Amino acid sequence: MKLLMAMYLFMCCSVSFADEVSDLRDLARLSQDYRELAIDCLIEVKTNKTNGWEGEVCEKYKKFSTTGLQSFKVETEAATSAFKEYSKSDGATKNRVKRGLKQLVLIQENAESIRNITSKIKAELQK
Repeated sequence: MKLLMAMYLFMCCSVSFADEVSDLRDLARLSQDYRELAIDCLIEVKTNKTNGWEGEVCEKYKKFSTTGLQSFKVETEAATSAFKEYSKSDGATKNRVKRGLKQLVLIQENAESIRNITSKIKAELQK
C-alpha cells in the first residue's frame, strides 16, 4: 500500500514538475509572438507615417500593450515562481532546469526587445 502511494505521489509530482517547464516554454513562444507583433507595428509606423496608431497591426499591438501585457506579466511571474520552487526540489533534473532557465532567458530577452521597440514606435510617431 505504501509503495502504491509513493508511486502515485511520484507520478503526480512528475506531471506537476513537467508543467513548470512547459509553462515557461509556452510563455517564451507567446513572448516571441508579442515581439513579432511589436516589430510589425514598428514597420507599419515607419512605412505609413500618416496612419500613426491607426493601422491594423498597430491596433492589435496597442490593445495588447494596454490589456494583454499586464496579464502576460502576471502569468510570467507565476510561472517563474513555480519554476524556482521546482528547480530547488529533489525531483528537479539538471536537464529540465537548464531547459527552464533557457526559456526564462528567452522571455526576458523578448520582453527587453518589446520595451525597446515600443520606445522606437513612440519616437517614430513623434517625428
